[in-house]
Amino acid sequence: GHDDLVRLSDHEIATRLSFLLWGSGPDDALLDRAAAGELGTAAEIRDAARELLQDERGLARLQRMHAMWLGYEEM
Repeated sequence: GHDDLVRLSDHEIATRLSFLLWGSGPDDALLDRAAAGELGTAAEIRDAARELLQDERGLARLQRMHAMWLGYEEM
């Protein structure tokens, strides 16, 4: 049940979000957000994710993911 769920710290959220969206560790800006406790709500995490995706690392990773998913690299 819900007792098994462990609340991630802001730092853990920052790290997981960064590896998911960038394929690398969080940068100083994201770590600063985590340190300030600004990754505690779904809305805050969504805002952080949006910023990561607007960064060139996020855009490149998203394009690669779509390429693999749609298989258009082989065309």
